[in-house]
Parts: sequence; C-alpha cells; structure tokens
Amino acid sequence: MPQYLQKVAKINQADLGCVKVESTLNTGNILYICEGHHASVKIDEGFVNVLPEVYGKYSHFLLSVDIPANKITKLPSKMFKALPNLAEFDCSNNFLDKIPSTIGCCKKLYSLSCATNNLENLPESLTQCKEIHRLDISENTMSVFPPVVTKLTSLRRIYANCMFLAALPENIGDLVHLEKLYANGNCFSSLPKSFTKLQALNDLGMYGVPLLPVPKARKVMSYDQFMSKIKMWKLDRWLNDPKHTSEKERMFQYFDKDNNGVLDADEVCKLNAYLFNLFPRFGYKGSAPPDDDTPSGFPMELLECRSLEYINLYFHGFVSIPPEIENLQELRMLNVSNNPNLLSVPAELGKISTLIRMDFDSCASLHTPPKEIRAKGFSVMYAYLRSMISGSVPCKRTKLMLVGLGGAGKTSLVEALMSKDGKANLSHGEAITDGIDISNWTVRHEDESLTYSVWDFAGQTVYYNTHQFFLSNRAVYLLLWNVRLGYEHAGLDFWLSSISVQAPKAPIFVIGSHVDQVSKFEIPMNEMRERYKQIAGFHFVSSYTGKGIMELQQKLFSVTLEQQYMGEQIPEVWLQFENNVIGTRSKSNVMEYTELEKLANISGIFDKIEVHQAVRFLHDLGSLQHFTTEKLKTKVVINPQWIVDVMACVVSVKNSPIQNGRLNHSDIGVVWKDYPADLHDWLLELTEAYDLTFRLDDKPVNLVPCLMPEKQPDFQWEDVEKNSGIKENKMIYKFDYLPAGLFNRGQVRLHQISDSAHIWKRGSFLHKNGHRAVLIQNRESELILRVQGPRPENVIFLVHEVFEGLISESFRGVTYDFQIPCPNCLAAGVKDMHMFSASTIRRAIALKSPFLQCVTYFHVTSCNDLLASMPPDSHSDFDIHLVQSIRSLRDLRKDLAADLFLSYCAKDAPKSRKGIIHPAQVCEDLRQANYKCWFPKPEEKMSAEEMAHSLSDAAVFVVFMSVNYAQDKDCVDLFKFARLTLKKPMVVVAVGENFDWKKGVGVGFILADEVFVNMINSKVGVYDTKLKELKETIASRMTGKVSMGVKPPCFFSYTWVNSANAVAQGTRKLDNALGYADPRGIRDFLEENNVKCWIDVEQVGKNGLFDDISSGLLSARVVVVCVSDQYADSETCQREFRYAANTLGLPVILAVVGKGNRWRNSEVGVLSLKYPLVSFQEKSDTAYENLLALVRQEIESQGPTKEQKNAQNDETKNMSFTELFELAQRKLLRQLSLFAENQDIGAYPRLFVVDFLKRTLDEDADKDETEDTKDEVEVEEKKSKPKLLKRMSSVDQHTFTKKISELKAAFRVQRYCLHILCEHEEGWHSVSDPISLPHDFGETLLDRYSPFVSRMLAVMKFNKNFSLNCLQHEMGDDYLKWLEESPAANISDYQQIYHDFRQIVKDLDEDTQKAMGKLSRCRLQNGKTIWLCNQHLTSMKATVLSMDDGSSEGGEKVLADDQRLVQSLRAFPDADLDKVREEFQATKLSKRNPDALNTAVAESKVVSVHPGQAVKPTKYAMPQTESEKEKEVEIQQNQNDLMEKKSVHKQEEASLNVELDSDLVRNEAKFNRRREYSFSIGGDEEEENQKETIEAKFNRRREYSFSIGGDEEEENQMETNEAKLNRRREYSFSIGGDEEEENQMETNEAKFNRRREYSFSIGGDEEEETKKIEGTKSQTRERLEKAKPKSKTCSLMVNVIQILKFIY
Repeated sequence: MPQYLQKVAKINQADLGCVKVESTLNTGNILYICEGHHASVKIDEGFVNVLPEVYGKYSHFLLSVDIPANKITKLPSKMFKALPNLAEFDCSNNFLDKIPSTIGCCKKLYSLSCATNNLENLPESLTQCKEIHRLDISENTMSVFPPVVTKLTSLRRIYANCMFLAALPENIGDLVHLEKLYANGNCFSSLPKSFTKLQALNDLGMYGVPLLPVPKARKVMSYDQFMSKIKMWKLDRWLNDPKHTSEKERMFQYFDKDNNGVLDADEVCKLNAYLFNLFPRFGYKGSAPPDDDTPSGFPMELLECRSLEYINLYFHGFVSIPPEIENLQELRMLNVSNNPNLLSVPAELGKISTLIRMDFDSCASLHTPPKEIRAKGFSVMYAYLRSMISGSVPCKRTKLMLVGLGGAGKTSLVEALMSKDGKANLSHGEAITDGIDISNWTVRHEDESLTYSVWDFAGQTVYYNTHQFFLSNRAVYLLLWNVRLGYEHAGLDFWLSSISVQAPKAPIFVIGSHVDQVSKFEIPMNEMRERYKQIAGFHFVSSYTGKGIMELQQKLFSVTLEQQYMGEQIPEVWLQFENNVIGTRSKSNVMEYTELEKLANISGIFDKIEVHQAVRFLHDLGSLQHFTTEKLKTKVVINPQWIVDVMACVVSVKNSPIQNGRLNHSDIGVVWKDYPADLHDWLLELTEAYDLTFRLDDKPVNLVPCLMPEKQPDFQWEDVEKNSGIKENKMIYKFDYLPAGLFNRGQVRLHQISDSAHIWKRGSFLHKNGHRAVLIQNRESELILRVQGPRPENVIFLVHEVFEGLISESFRGVTYDFQIPCPNCLAAGVKDMHMFSASTIRRAIALKSPFLQCVTYFHVTSCNDLLASMPPDSHSDFDIHLVQSIRSLRDLRKDLAADLFLSYCAKDAPKSRKGIIHPAQVCEDLRQANYKCWFPKPEEKMSAEEMAHSLSDAAVFVVFMSVNYAQDKDCVDLFKFARLTLKKPMVVVAVGENFDWKKGVGVGFILADEVFVNMINSKVGVYDTKLKELKETIASRMTGKVSMGVKPPCFFSYTWVNSANAVAQGTRKLDNALGYADPRGIRDFLEENNVKCWIDVEQVGKNGLFDDISSGLLSARVVVVCVSDQYADSETCQREFRYAANTLGLPVILAVVGKGNRWRNSEVGVLSLKYPLVSFQEKSDTAYENLLALVRQEIESQGPTKEQKNAQNDETKNMSFTELFELAQRKLLRQLSLFAENQDIGAYPRLFVVDFLKRTLDEDADKDETEDTKDEVEVEEKKSKPKLLKRMSSVDQHTFTKKISELKAAFRVQRYCLHILCEHEEGWHSVSDPISLPHDFGETLLDRYSPFVSRMLAVMKFNKNFSLNCLQHEMGDDYLKWLEESPAANISDYQQIYHDFRQIVKDLDEDTQKAMGKLSRCRLQNGKTIWLCNQHLTSMKATVLSMDDGSSEGGEKVLADDQRLVQSLRAFPDADLDKVREEFQATKLSKRNPDALNTAVAESKVVSVHPGQAVKPTKYAMPQTESEKEKEVEIQQNQNDLMEKKSVHKQEEASLNVELDSDLVRNEAKFNRRREYSFSIGGDEEEENQKETIEAKFNRRREYSFSIGGDEEEENQMETNEAKLNRRREYSFSIGGDEEEENQMETNEAKFNRRREYSFSIGGDEEEETKKIEGTKSQTRERLEKAKPKSKTCSLMVNVIQILKFIY
C-alpha cells in the first residue's frame, strides 16, 4: 500500500501541489508533502523568520512545528491563531525574547519546547492550553521561575536546566500530575514546603552548577579547553553578563598562578573552589571541615515524594543523607557524586529493595561506606549497607609502618613506643629483621580506643622488592634514620619516594634515632617538606633514654585520628567475622575457603555473596589474603605474617638455593622447607600472582628477575638496512622516581615474549612475530625501549600497556614522562635522534602550536603527527589513532589483495601435469604476467572465513569449471558465494575432458549464457593461444587496481589556480597566482623525458578520488610540490603535503610557482626548509633541467624497487598487516576497557559487533507487491541454499534489498543481531550463536549507538578470522558508507552510549541464556584482564578469574577521591564567601546574540592574557593595596580608551555583517524554495541533482582531509565565503565536474556576495552595490512569484482519502 500511494503521488506530483523532499529522519526516504508541512520542519537552516507557509492555507493540517536552531528573533502573533490543531511546538535554540500571547489559541498543545532563547517570562495565556504535558524552558534568561507554569496543572514533564535559578515557586506543589522534573545546573539551596505534594514525581534531576574536570598528572588545561568546558557546562551565559564580559580571560589568568598560559590540577582545584562557593547549593559551605554534628543540608522535602525512582543531586554540598531516605521505597537510582562535603551514607539505603544503582564518585570526604567498598561497585555497596542495618560500630584502626635502613633502630622504637616508660630494653642487642615483623598495639587517646597493626620492615636492600606488596594508604609511616650516620647516608629520599608512589595519601613521620649518642645533628626540614607533602612532622628520639618518645606518641595519635578513614562505620557482623578469623591464627596460617565460609556462618553471615564481599573487604584491610584466580581461590591466608615469611624465603639474605635468579623446581622443598609439602605448588603460584617470579615454558624453572645478575649479557643490535621493510622505533620513560620492583614486575609480565637466555636484572630481550626489542633500565629513573620490525609501534604499545597497568594497580603515586623520536630523524636513520617529550607535545597542542622543531638536526615536525605517534590518552587521541590505523590497514590490504582468486577442484589438479592443462600451470603463467594470484595448494586447509576475505579482496574470480567442480559441493558453494552473493567479476575457464557440467541444474543453469575460455585437455596443443585469450578476458574484467600496470614514480601536487591551462578551462583567476611556468606544463616536460607522473586530471576516477590519491602517494618514490601562496592557503593541499612528507616520509622537491613569497612563512614553508627548491616564478633557462635532474636522482637513489615502501616480501607484508591489525584492536579495546571500568554492571564481556541477521525464507511473511519478478538466477538461488554459503554468506538472499522501498534505506529495515567477541589478540571472534536485536533496531536505535557500532565495524572488516554478514552484500556497502559519513557516528566521547549498549546486551543475554558468549574472564600473564573462549584460554595460558567477584570490569574502579578540592575549599577565606554571594545576587544571564554566530573566526582569548600582566579582578583576590588599585584603574582606563577607538569601526563592521548575513540567509532560503517549487511545477530534477552531486563530492573530499589529521572545527572557523567558493570550484573540476556546468551552478546570491566583498575590499561604493543587489533581488522575487504552484489545496490529502475509500 505505501508503495502504491507513493507511485500515485509521484505520477500526479505537479497536480497535487506538493514538494518532493528527502526525509531528515530516514536516509533515502522520499516524501511528497504540501508546502505547509514542508515549511513546518526547518531545523538549523539559518532562517530569521518563520516561513509564512506555516500559518498559510494548510495550517489546519499541522500537528507539529519544528523550527529549532535557526536565527529567529520574533514569532508572528497570527501564527498560533492559524494553528488550531497544533500539538507540538519546538522553537528552541533561537533568539526569542517572548512567546506571543496568542499561543493560548492552541488548545490542543501537548508539548512546548522553547529552550535556549532569551525569554524572561512566559505568557499568562498558556493557561488556556489545558492538555499541555511537556514544557522545556531550559537555558533562558528568566530570573525567577515563570509563575504561569504552576498553573499548568496538566504538566507531566518540566525541563528548566541551566538557568541559575535560586528558588522554585512556593506553589510548585500544585503540579500534582508532575512526573519528571529536570532542573539541573541551577542554584537551589532549599525547596519550598509544597514540594512534598508532588506525589506523582518519579524522576528528579537537580544537580548544582558543575565544576570543571581536574587534569590528570602532567596534564594541563589550556585557555581554549577552559572556555570549552565553560561553554559545555553553560557557564558562558552567566559570564557573558555585562558585569563579566571582560573577565573570562581574567578569571583564567587569576588562577593561572605561575602565568604560564595553562592551568594545572592545583590551579583548577582552586578555580573549582571559587565556583563551588560562588553558586548557591544544597548543604554546607565554610572553610572549617564539616563533622558528624554538622547539619546535613539535604533537601528533606523530596523524601516525602514517595514515588521517586531516580534522583540526581550531584555537585552539591550536603554533609550526609538522612535515614529517612528509606521512605522512598520505589527508588531505583541515587546519584550524589561530586559532593566534597559528604561524610556518610545511611544503612537505611539497604532497606530499599528496588535500588539498582548508587553513585558516590568524587566524594572526597566520604568515609562510610569505605573507599574499598565503593570501588567494588553497587552490589558490594548495597550488601555492605544491608549488613549495617543489624548494627555497626565506628572503626578506628590503621597500620603503623616502620621503614628505614638496617640498623636505624626500628625494632627498638617499636618496643619503646609500646612500653610504659618509653624506653626499649637494649641489653640483649637488636636482632636483624628478616622480611617484616608484625604485631598489634592498642592505645587509649582522649577517651578513644585506637588500634595499630605494627609492621617492622627489614632494611636490607634485597627485601625492597617484597615491601611494595604491603605498603598501603591505610597506614601511618615512621621513617627512621640514625643521626650518627647523618641524613645524607640514611636513604631518606629513597624511602620517601617509595612511600609517595605506593601510598601517596599516607602521612609520614621522619624520625632521627640515637640522639643520645650525638650532641649535634641537622636535616633540611623545610626543603624536604616542600618536596614531600606527606611529611607530617620531624622528631628526634632515643629508644634507650626515652627522649622524645612521648611527644612522638601524642603527635602520632592526633595525626592518625585526622585520617579520612577513621571512624568509618563497619557492620558488626563483619568485625565479629574478623575477630573469629584472628582467633584461629594460633591453630593455622592457611584455611580452606569452605572452612572460612563456616566461620562466617558462625559470625552471622549466611549469604554466600555477602561472605565473599566480607572476605574481599578484610583482604583490602590486610587482615587476610585471598586471591580470586581459579588456582588460588580455594585457600585463604589468615595470617599476614605468614605470607610475608613466604616471600622472604624467596629473596632472603640468608643462604638460599636460588642462584642468579633461577628457582629450580627441584629446590622448592629447600626454599620452603618449613612449610607443608602439599602447599609448595600453591606457594609457587602465589609468587607468580605477586609478579615475583615467572615460569619458563621449556624448563622446570621459575625466574626471579629481582635476583638476576646485574651484568648485561653480550648481544648484537644490528642497524636496520634501508628498503628492507624493517623499521626501528624507540621510547624512553623518565620517572620522577622509579620505585623498586616496578621494572622487575614489568619483566615478569612480559615474560611470554621474552628471550629467557637474554634477561638480566636491568633488562630483557623481547621477540614477537618477527620483531625484536630490548628493554633496559639504563639509569635509576629511566627506561629505554628499542624495537625493530615491520610494525614496531605495536610492540611499543604492548609494553606501554604493561607498565601503565602496573602503575594503575600498585604504584598510583608514580609520575613519569615519556619521549618519542623525531619522525624525520627516525626516517633518516641517524644515531643521535632527537626525542620529543609527551608533556611538551601536549603543551604545544594545548597552546595551538602547529609544529615543533628538533634541536639535534632542526627538523620541523607537525604536532598532530607527533600526537598520532604517542599512545592514546583521551577520546580524541583514540579517534586519531583509530583513523590512522584503519587507513594504514586499508592501504596495506590493497597491496596484499590478489588480482585473481583462482578456484578449482582438487581432482582437476593431479600431481602429474602430463597431457592436461593444469590449473597450477595457468597460475604460474599468470604470475609471470604480473598478476597477483590467490591459489591454494590442494593439501592446504583454508578456513571458510579466510577464503571469504581473500575472495572479497580479489578483483576477479577465475573458476576452472569442470564436471568434477560441478559435482563437488564445497566448490559449488564457493562459486555461488562469489557469483550470487559477492557478484564478483568472473572469468570461466573450462577444463577437464568435456562440457558436461553445462547440463546440470546448478552451475550449468547459472552459467547458461556465460562466455568461457576453452582449456579442456584436448586444447593442450594450443595452450599458448588459449593463455593469451585468457589474459585478454581477464584484462576486460579488471575494474579496480591492476597490479600489472606500471605505477608512476613521481607524484605531482599542485593547486589548479596556479595553472594557466586550468584557468583557461574555467578555473577562477586569482591575483599573483599565475607565474612563468604552468604546473601542468612542468609535468608534461617530465613526462616527455620519461619520468612518469601521477597527476589528478588523469589518475582519478578508478577507485574513487581519495583512494586514487592515497594509492598514488603510496606508489610514489618522489613528490614534486608546486608550492605557492595559494597552495599554502589551501588546507587540503597542506594536509596532502603533510601526509606525503611526514606520514609517508617521501622525498619532496619544491617547484615554486605563482608570483608571491608569502608561502615561505607558512606551515608548508617551515616544514619544507630541508627540501631542494627550483623556482619557476621567473623565466629561466635551467629550471626545467634542474628539476628533472633532482627527480631522477631521487628515483635512482632508491634502487630498482617497483613500488615505494613495498620492498618487503609477501611474508613480511602479511606480518606487517597482522601486527597493524593487532595494534588497531589493542587500541580500541583499551578505550572500551576504560569505558567498562567506569560502568557498574559487574563482570561482563566488553566487545560486541552488530551484524545483519541471517534469515530463512519463511521468516519473511510480508513481500513487496510491486517488486519486479525475480529472474531465473534468483529462482535457482532460492532452490538451493548450500552449507558453505550459509557459513560464508553475509545476508540471506531473501533479506531486504534496495528494491524494497523508496521510503527507507534497505539497511534501516534489516533485522540485526550482535556477536559477543572473544578478545584474543590475533583476531576477535565469536564462538556462540548471535543474539537477535529488537526488530526495529535499524530504524529506532542504530543512530543512537552508531558511534560504537561504526568503530567496531571499522576494525572488524579487516579481521580474517571472522566474517560478518553485513560485509558480504551490496546492502552492506550502503550500511558501511552511512556509518562512515553519519555525523552521529563521529562523536569522540561515546562512553555513555557504550554503557547503554552494553547494558542492553547484558539484558538480552540474560533473557536468552547465552552465558556471556561462552567466554571466561581471564588474567593474562602480562597482567591484563580479558575475555577468552575455551580454545584461546588454553593456548594463552591465561588464569581464569572467579565470576563471584562483584567488582567492576577490569578490577576495582579507581575512585576520584582527590583531596585537593577539599583542601582548596578549606583554604577559601570565610570573609570572601559573603563577597561571592553578593556577586551572584547582582548578576543575571546574558542574552544570546545572533550576530555572535556570524563570526567566521573565533578569537582566541588566550592571546590577550600576557604572562607579565598582573591584573587581578577584585572579586577573586585578597584586599588590594592602594598602588595595586591605582595600577588596575590605569590599565582599565587604557583598555577603555582602546575600545572607544575601535568602537566606530566595529559598529560599522557589525552592521555590514548583519546585513550581508541576512541577505545570505534570505537568498539561501529563496534558493531552496525556488528549487522545491521548480520540482513541483515540473522543473528539471536531474539537473538540480547533478549540481548537488558535485557539492557532495566536494564535501566528501573535505571530510577525507579531516580524516588524515585535519581539525574540522578549526577548518570551519578559518574558511571565508570566498575560500569556500574557490575550493568548491577547484575540487569539483578535479573530480570530473564540468566547468560550464559549474559556472551555471553558481547562484545569484553567491555572485552578489562575491562581487560585493571584492568591491568593498578595493574601495567600492557600498551604496551603489546595494542598489544593484536590491534591483536583482527584486527581479528574483518576480521570477519566484511566477514559479509558485497553482494548486490551492493540499490535494495529496484529498487523493489519499479517495484511494482509501475506493479500497474499502
């Protein structure tokens, strides 16, 4: 029926008076609608007025009007009078000051969206809209909540976000039907009492004004990033108030304390403290820290809204959540994140059975639940709160860690502290501590009980590698040094650094001992306090005399009680469980887990999940040790001292059988002679779990890297040969401090790719898939990694992941920087290459520096290229790396792809070739003809997936058809897959004895009309003739890349405006663009002298413009760049230059054309300083010959290779492809793993790929009635569905095709499924059946999830081990193209999208019982946690992790508990709080300015912030001195004078821009309407479409330029209207556009604007130009008036009604 109606509309289009348009919702959806409906949907089209057609003759048909994101400043009053049936009205994101009162005429109005305007109130007449359910007034300038809103009692949803409102109306409770209230980003500090009447309210969003994200270590926030965040959080509307217009940059400058143009983490925290106090919030504000007696500040009124299910209250300041929260028994989600004052959460939350999510992220003061519990996710938190219901007690205990060199007096100090008189008994001398001694110490301090677990660490160096496992943030450290030896020899820096990197939040006391033996001593206390912020005090004691012991005790007790975790509430049953565990230590040190469960039952914990959670909590506290791996989880170490002793046995200073770091399994009984023999294997596994040892594959030996020899073994590191296909790369890590054990643990995790014969204490040799690497700790705080191989970056990234994972797990205080080599030094192969630090590169990017220069050879390198060489760190970095990897994979696969896929039956290829035409002989002869052939040997077993990928990549399918072939089912399946599914170009070669295969109903029927090459055995005598015929036939079928063709060695890069030839053919002529020589003439000269050149006018159009350009560059040996001012101005030319010179490293020769020299100061000029140059700007007798000589020299110097950078053999190329594909997977998985860590859904797989669902014929009940009759091939295809085709074919042939409908793209209505993927690095794949997605996924959900879907497909399409249905069908091409071009798919930060999709997959998986794709959660030996199938679980020797662990994926979530914001809040003077509150009351939101949107280039405010400028706004600063005030007044006056001088010019410029832009908008709208009317009265649609096609091609080329490193936002800002027009013309010609057609295409408005701009630029008369334009516009109006349709009714509606009547 829809197709029939559409055909009627199409035939009668002219009579119906309708407009043919493409739907903005569904690609390819063609609609025929009246002019009223057409005008009612204008989204982001630049209109300044509502089109009159909206309230014209068809207005009574309109149910909705959508006109958001335009430039509308006023709504016509008569519009609403003409819309009696209006139900939905959206005018958001415009510039409206008011809504006309006539809106009350729209009695049926259901939804009103007027967000992001300049509204100060709403009309009272809205009360007449009795049916209104939804209202959105967000981001307007209303100073108070509109009074009329509370009278709209039918409202169900209200959106009032980011308006900085200070209060809700007192009568808000009148909205008794209100279900959802979103009032985020406001300044509420209390709620009205009537709020309790909102009993229907189920969703409340009321977060406060947001704070800025704090940069990570060594990261900074630039001014542009600052402004971006300010705009994202909608703070710009507040700062744009006239009181603040000059202070945005001054705010940035004030908090930039070191005047370096960027904000570090401390500076951002101070800025956040200001923002926190500036805007009112719920809760507490003050410099004194809140305590349990501080009023909560939580809005109690909302606790009476019993229907609430979702509460979002982050960015507030309340101190606690009241116990009355249990009233909300429907509550499902509670989010109170980013609350720096929150101290505790009540146990009553555990009584709400509907609760599924709690978020307490970035609550730095929260101590209940403890941080260790919160890190494990919702299920553990909820169980913890439920356990507290039965009772809880405040816990005040911690560890007391004594560290220092041997002989410092640690053991004596413990004795003195625990004695009554403060003295130690030293008569017997002090024994050497072996490992760690542990004891307990309970004291009373100010009526409080305080318990210490005292850990006395051995001071010998050999034990340092075990100390790392026990240093904790839940501890107080006593660092001892012997004053007799002096602080210089006490190793204080070592210990302070070790503690700071492994326990960065713990306090440290530096204690000088033996003061009774020295009369004078010194230590630089101030210097050490400045360097180590954790130092809590310096003390000097004598354990012998007791001097200083009591003072140390008192200070120790007071500092301990200040720790955040002191006083946290612990469930009584958990503490009882701990006490029972401690009570069993006297009987045993290790307990079976089943016995521990019984002990938990005795303690009152019966649920197995809660037992597991209690065990994990006690593990975190250090009371016991339990590992969740399959081999270790059966036992629990209940005595920490025991596990310390076990480790000490391995690294003991006493006699040990472990020599040179080799622990022979035969010596295990000696090492652990004091432990039961049945535990020895378990203990060995334990050392591996601690990264202390690793097992060799070929010997019964475990290596202990920390005990390996110091001496470096002899090895030979050879230089890389040029053109060998092998590259060398390196990375250097520079640590502020490299803790003991970090490097050796890294060695353990890398042992699978290590060479066991070349490993020593400070280095390892690595081997991986043809790559060799050496990792060395060459200094105390420096690591260097060097790699050689086809793709060394993959090994570098692998090693980087290992060390980054270790730092995240165990060394979170470690700070480091890394360095990467200068790409030009690397390409040149120099020994002393310059290394760029990552921090320098990031800072250059932040400050918008386009390039950096190496200081060794002064190469100039693009910052974007350097960023792409670094391991990705942010969302945008990941996308840059993904684009780069995909482009490289595509290029490499093209090079690897076969020209010919040869398919034959094994029976036709006997071992003897006598008397037959053998397929192998044909293959050899075709290879001699330079064809690349895919020809598997009969004995080779190829997987269906591998064959499918090879066949898909090949250009032509060559089938050796015979009777044997036709009777072999696998052969026939492959043939049908190539012919019917892939529709590959085919060449049929008849072999065997006869042609009986033609008589069959299978292949014979399909090939009935196919011409074939006759090579049956009887033709052996004329084989050469038949081979020639075959070659000719193949040549005629080749449509893509032909490897036998000669590829031009010289790539010619130029811009058309410098070519006189191009100008003569229609390219616009520009001043100073044409010089002495024409670039095309230069190219002709080179061709005449036998130098083949790639030039766009001849080479594009074979595989698509950009594929051709990429192919040309990849095949080139030298690039000739015809550089000029115009070339340097072209962003696309610049990117082409960077891609050739920097990315590919091709030799470049400059041919200077045109007449200007401005290009020398551009980026191209700076980057090309090292390249030879020949000038063609003036007539020269030698220029041509000089250029020819340079080109020949470059080509000849690179040897006889056929193609640039393709000297590797096929094996090396395949190795390179494998490594590159693995790298792309690794980077994408890394990003998704980070996403998964931040999602609290428990342990669940992370990789999913969306695919077309295979369907059988019976599943399609509805068929297209108008579809053409299927041809005989399709009939034959339906008769037989071969097995191989089912395995390999993407889409069942009866799934929707492009014929199904003109309304929607076929892929939209396709059925979709998803695969859960094994994360094996050699290729992600699925081992379970796919999970069906909802039937309307393509139409309703695909857009939403396209950012994730597109990235997964971008990688998976290169996977040789897994075939996707969507990649094997012509419909899939449209699908992939849409994913690549969809704006929605290009979102960089898609974490929430991924979270939502992963949750959907989990829910569907649970419904269908797919059991997580038959995967197991495993820990690799390199420390990574991944999901593997059973096969790869075994092959990779992974350790299966317990699924009982309820923590988030990838381990425990790292909580953002940075105390710096809290410290900044406490440092905020109380006197300033009143000032900022007054300032808030005196400020209102600025109005949106439409003129601001017309600015072509955004001004960078950071330029006006000079490091030496010391202007501080009064509101941010302390009270100023008189001189400071006078200086500020003087500077302000100078600024005012400057502004006055510029005001006249700015006003004139602004008025000109407004008028010009208004003309542009009006002319654009008229042009669009003219085109639509042209169609409706029978205009030439094809001609219009041709114009659009040229524009589309230009857009695609522009998008491609972004994909190779361009910044789209910057591009859009930089482009002027003139530049856009010039490039469009130039590129439309380059892609095949016709010059005459292009000239015709230019609209009048474009010509007028261009002429007007040029006239003004040369001093033309504006008034005269305006008259000319107004005259022409008048003529245009007359033509448009004549072009209007004559139909006076919406006849489409009439015809539809008549058709329906006829049918029924």
